[in-house]
Amino acid sequence: MKKYCTIIALFSVVCLGLAVGCSEDKNVAAELEAVVMKNFKATEAKDVNTMLETLHTQSPSYAHTKNESTALFEEFDIKYELLQFQYVGMDGEYAIARCKYSAKKIAGGNFKENRLDTFQIFREENGSWKMWSMTILRVETIY
Repeated sequence: MKKYCTIIALFSVVCLGLAVGCSEDKNVAAELEAVVMKNFKATEAKDVNTMLETLHTQSPSYAHTKNESTALFEEFDIKYELLQFQYVGMDGEYAIARCKYSAKKIAGGNFKENRLDTFQIFREENGSWKMWSMTILRVETIY
């Protein structure tokens, strides 16, 4: 169960769908999409360094993710698919999006395929948006 939770936290990813609002919101949403797509590709390629580039270095989960990612990459091959994205907006220094995606095992140990409904929080670091944290709203096991 600990590995399962770690995987969910590690591969918390967000993708971009329709951004509503002013052009500034659209620009932020487009930047978030680029971060998420980079995270998807790096995670699926098991590229730890590139995956870490998508995470804010001051995030409460950064050190844990850095320490656990190599072992998790060795044990699992996971495919992620965006199911739904909704850009929520900005709150101070944070950008927020709601993301639904699936995580399907391609190969590896005991892993229950699932669909996640999450709020993804982003924060800028050195002028670039990075993933800060995630709240899981719902996990649905895929049978």
